[in-house]
Amino acid sequence: MMPSRAGADGLGAFSYYDHVFLPESTKELVWRHGGKRYKSQLVLRVNGKKKTEAFLFEHGGPGWAPVVLRDGTVSDGKVETYEKAVAEILCPADTFFTSVFSAQGKRPLSAFKNAEIKTLLADLLGLEQVRQQGALAADVVKQLKAGLAVVRQGLARAQEDAAGTRRSLAELDGASQALLAATAQRTSTAARLDAGRQKLATVTAEHTGAAETEARRRALADEARRAKEEHDAAAQRLSQELPRLQQRETSLQQRIAERCRAYGRRRAQLVKDIAALTAVARLRESVERAAARRDFAQRVVARCQAHDGLA
Repeated sequence: MMPSRAGADGLGAFSYYDHVFLPESTKELVWRHGGKRYKSQLVLRVNGKKKTEAFLFEHGGPGWAPVVLRDGTVSDGKVETYEKAVAEILCPADTFFTSVFSAQGKRPLSAFKNAEIKTLLADLLGLEQVRQQGALAADVVKQLKAGLAVVRQGLARAQEDAAGTRRSLAELDGASQALLAATAQRTSTAARLDAGRQKLATVTAEHTGAAETEARRRALADEARRAKEEHDAAAQRLSQELPRLQQRETSLQQRIAERCRAYGRRRAQLVKDIAALTAVARLRESVERAAARRDFAQRVVARCQAHDGLA
């Protein structure tokens, strides 16, 4: 099929199905490139549903064998694989049609659009690697941004954990102070009880039988009773409060230890993340070189466009 007979450019401008009528037809083309022989084989089926298989073979010692691309892909009959193999061996189809069939009614370069001219020049100048490096640079920047966001989130969580740990320490200090106050109150009450008992014993020994002494004794006895009641109440409150305070202290100690361990783990993870991001950041020199090469390629394309415009 000659490009001059097609209504437009590209592989989709014409169809081989317009030239076959059998249920299954085959088109073969044996060609040579770079000192090697190749055979293109197209199988066209029209049994109710159209289906195309495309094979590319290379002639070697044993005979014809499927072409194997640089990435290990084997020509397996898929049209996409066939087009990829032809583009790798020769060039993209549009570039081939433009360069080979320009004398057979092919659309001239002056009729090409800007995007088509850029694509053709990029293929002729071999700028695909520059495009790949530009895409790689964009991907590196994206990964750096994502990694920085993760590090910031980890730092925020670590700061929250540190604040929680400080609050727990403050609560533990408050519980310890309450325990010390209860213990001091119990000691003071016990001292008052002992003092009352001593006073009662002294008065009882010195004044016996007198009403005044009896009244004093009763007063001292009441005071001793009140002191004992206060002592018992304080002791009961302390006995009730002590297990709760001890349990709370134990719980706070456990929470502090757990948060310290979590803080250590997160700190270690942040160190690993920072090390990984540092390794990625070392690619900066390669990215800058790729960007410089891209700028150079863009200037070359601009000069070619200016030259075409002058022509």
